[in-house]
Amino acid sequence: MFGNLKGNVPAPTKVVKDSLIKFARERNRKVPTYVVMVDEYLTSQICPRCQTRTTSNEKNSSGLKIHPVLKCSTCDTRWNRDHTASINIRSVFLYMAQNNSNRPEAFRRT
Repeated sequence: MFGNLKGNVPAPTKVVKDSLIKFARERNRKVPTYVVMVDEYLTSQICPRCQTRTTSNEKNSSGLKIHPVLKCSTCDTRWNRDHTASINIRSVFLYMAQNNSNRPEAFRRT
């Protein structure tokens, strides 16, 4: 679980989580369903290809940053920020499932 410094879960996250749990319970009570909360910390900043935190915003021809587009300076791949986050959230989840709920080192809060 994650949240702000006081330990509270942000309201939209709590609403989505509660809705998913309610849907799962109403949908099929014979099959166990789990809702796993994955902290999104650094998921849009680490390159899914090379696992380094060397991404920076892509710039247009005028030199202005294009917020949704990141470029990895290590492997020279360009990523949509949301796509990067979704790939990394999946990777974090799969890692946690196999490693007793521990996060990969690159995605841990220090």
